[in-house]
Amino acid sequence: MKRAFIAMDVIVWAIIGLLILVLVIAFATGSFSKLFGSTKALVSTTSDADIIAAQNSCSQLCLQAGRVKTEAEFNRTSYCTKIFSFDLDGDGNITDEPRPNGNEGGIGAKCISDGDEKVCCRDSPISTPCQTGDFTDASC
Repeated sequence: MKRAFIAMDVIVWAIIGLLILVLVIAFATGSFSKLFGSTKALVSTTSDADIIAAQNSCSQLCLQAGRVKTEAEFNRTSYCTKIFSFDLDGDGNITDEPRPNGNEGGIGAKCISDGDEKVCCRDSPISTPCQTGDFTDASC
């Protein structure tokens, strides 16, 4: 009895050809973007969940700010200094323009919104007011 067999190199070439065919089909149908995600932007567009998470964070920061005794201490709390970055216009990047008066949000600096994508707890779209005893977010 004679046995028919396929040479090993034919099998290897068939597997390589099949793999290339699958890759070409996946590329043509757009399946790569589903598999690996979009590479359009390094910063994802801000979702409602991101804003809600920031609102929750600001509420917690306000509770922590309620423990201070003076307005100066209140102004140094994270509620008054934390800056949130959002991609509000959906262009895939967050503006990085200089802040008014050179404020870069360092330690003890008041949070100053740039009116676009760098926002504070009291600013839109977060809009989480804080009133603790004698201090309000207006003093930030």
